[in-house]
Amino acid sequence: MATTPPPQNGRYYTQSDPAMEKYQAAWASLRSNSYVNNPSLSEDDRIYLHGIQGTYKVKLASRTGWVHGFQMMLIWDYDRIWGAFDLGTFKGILMVDHGPQREPPEFWDDEAELPSFDFTWRGTCTQMPDAVFNNPLITKGKITFGSRNISGHFEGMATDATCKFEGEAQFGPRRVGRSLQSFIDEWNEYEFFGEDETIRQPPAGETVDSTADAQAGTPSVKEDEDSSTESEGSEDTAEESDLFDDEQLRLYLTGVFDISSEDIKAELPDKAQHVALRMHADLEGNQVWGWFDMGICEGYLLLDVPADGLRKGRPLQFTYRGREAETGMTVRGTGELEVESTNAWRVKGFFRGMYGDAVRFSGKRKLMPSGISGRDLWWYQDGWADYGEHLNRWRR
Repeated sequence: MATTPPPQNGRYYTQSDPAMEKYQAAWASLRSNSYVNNPSLSEDDRIYLHGIQGTYKVKLASRTGWVHGFQMMLIWDYDRIWGAFDLGTFKGILMVDHGPQREPPEFWDDEAELPSFDFTWRGTCTQMPDAVFNNPLITKGKITFGSRNISGHFEGMATDATCKFEGEAQFGPRRVGRSLQSFIDEWNEYEFFGEDETIRQPPAGETVDSTADAQAGTPSVKEDEDSSTESEGSEDTAEESDLFDDEQLRLYLTGVFDISSEDIKAELPDKAQHVALRMHADLEGNQVWGWFDMGICEGYLLLDVPADGLRKGRPLQFTYRGREAETGMTVRGTGELEVESTNAWRVKGFFRGMYGDAVRFSGKRKLMPSGISGRDLWWYQDGWADYGEHLNRWRR
């Protein structure tokens, strides 16, 4: 029986780990998809559309207890969605010819039903191993896409006139362990006489900006206004003399920080021992990401200033997304981070809107190699997108 290779760098997987290779193709096709990365979409719309692609644990209404014992993978193909399902007796591929265009208005109404989308499916049945199920008039169904959940039904399965299902996304980053092309190839294998499907291409003239590809589903970063107003001459020379220190700052800000919060310790001492902070400077994408656990709230942050605008001793504004530890309710807010000008290893700052007027913190970077945060870039980006959900973490 095959086993998953252990992480190469300690406890956590990075994109370079052999175990992560199977997810690369799906990540790449999502980032290059101009439909879900359309710049005219709002950030919430992009988060919603990106969140559809992933692997889901599925349960069937026909099975006693409704146990999540089955699986379905969904992947975008421009505006089309493919799904690979394994329901025990039936296995195959489904195709939604045109998926959602944006987050539905009903998404915010707990009482309203989300819109459903028609699909057709092809596959096989273990009870009839020599048969292929493929008839668009019969092998069809409907599916609904929620924030972390899917639901719907299959028609045309011999064992059930209508096979109802519900699914929930696997915990963690949304991953699909096979390429888009493999979904289409399997679909084509179930067709003996018709034309083969191919990867759907965007309309002529529609392209995705390369920067948007790399940062799909993430907000744009504000330009450092100070850098655009610097005068020429002696001030430029002074700025260049400090360039080495600022370059080092980008490397040393990436890391794990042992922090503490006197505000949490004073008000909620039982939570104070759980505070932590990770930072990660993406030099290629020119963004600085972070992850935090303040005991009362856990989530991700993104600096407003680009990576090449980092300066010691200058307050750096950030936006954060998280969830309350006790209730799982979504929390959004802003804050401030400062690297002490006399010591690049120490940071201090505060979160607004988390508890009271502000939750202050301070701490020191752990002794570890520069440029290492213990997580890869995608972990922060996917975490940021995942915390973009407007739903209670504990809802089902």
